[in-house]
Amino acid sequence: MKEAGAEFKVVKNTLLQRAAQSVGVADLGPLLEGPTAIAVSRADPSVPAKILLEYIRQMRKLEIKGGWWRGWF
Repeated sequence: MKEAGAEFKVVKNTLLQRAAQSVGVADLGPLLEGPTAIAVSRADPSVPAKILLEYIRQMRKLEIKGGWWRGWF
């Protein structure tokens, strides 16, 4: 991720919920069950998704719970 200009961090669910609410993102409750990480890129929002999808294809170890780019998808 670093090489592509993106960041990936494991986060506490309650802190992510508070941060999302502070910027006007609706309730994330259904997505915040179990361990949660967030991937962010300021340059190209598709970069983290592409990297994670490739990792999942190879390792079958992660699950993408949701995404946000000017709205949920």
